[in-house]
Amino acid sequence: SVSQGKFISSTAPFGYDKVTCKEMNVADGKGYTLKPNKDAEYVKMMFEWYLDGIGTFTIASRLIEMNAPKINEKEWDHCKVRKILTNTTYYGYLTYGKRAVKEKIIDGQVVQYRPLNNDCPIYKGLHTPIISEEDFMAVQEKLKASDKIPLRNNLVQKSSLSGIVKCAVC
Repeated sequence: SVSQGKFISSTAPFGYDKVTCKEMNVADGKGYTLKPNKDAEYVKMMFEWYLDGIGTFTIASRLIEMNAPKINEKEWDHCKVRKILTNTTYYGYLTYGKRAVKEKIIDGQVVQYRPLNNDCPIYKGLHTPIISEEDFMAVQEKLKASDKIPLRNNLVQKSSLSGIVKCAVC
């Protein structure tokens, strides 16, 4: 179904409503797709703000000040904003297996976990994108650049023994 562009998750992402393909007159009428709702404007704002150089913490604060609708009754924070900014659904694509269940044995017990899979397949969706592909890719480049830890070249080592010798108190 995902390879055909149909939406298979139980809940729609923020800014979309889950509707049947029959309602939208797409594909064979079976399955589900997404339809932008009134919250799509907030998604557009988030992408525009980020492209204008506003960070995820500030965007979350602005959404709180604007009384933007909450996701799952929880307050906006930078993690939610970042998750929206990296969701391929907003530019018209769907992924499958992004958080596949894996198992490992810890202390003799089988433990299930869901690691992030960045190499999962991506498919063109049947839904209308909220963001252009160019804007989405520009945001991804900015996010990658902001992940880099800046080097602190202006620091000078104060003692040749610092980090090697510790005082009696330490």
